[in-house]
Amino acid sequence: MTSPPLLNPAEVTLLMVDQQAGLAFGVGSIDRQLLVNNVIALAKTAKTFQIPVVVSTSASKAYSGPLMPSIRSVLGDVPSLERRNMNAWEDRPFAMKS
Repeated sequence: MTSPPLLNPAEVTLLMVDQQAGLAFGVGSIDRQLLVNNVIALAKTAKTFQIPVVVSTSASKAYSGPLMPSIRSVLGDVPSLERRNMNAWEDRPFAMKS
């Protein structure tokens, strides 16, 4: 039995959905700082391995706020797609980019 092939950056994309402070307050299954630290580590890993990153936000001008600054600092100029639909897969610009 052979092992499955390893993933490479040309075959994967990291999707970061709603990494916003206003939405992090609703998380109760993990310590919020640990959540942010984990997302930062994931973003750094993607940058290190040159994995494409797609970022989306929702209600960033009203309730949820922008992408968390600590995550933005890692991702640099990766654009954030503002969704109009709460389900990312039903939002055409996000689904097309992914």
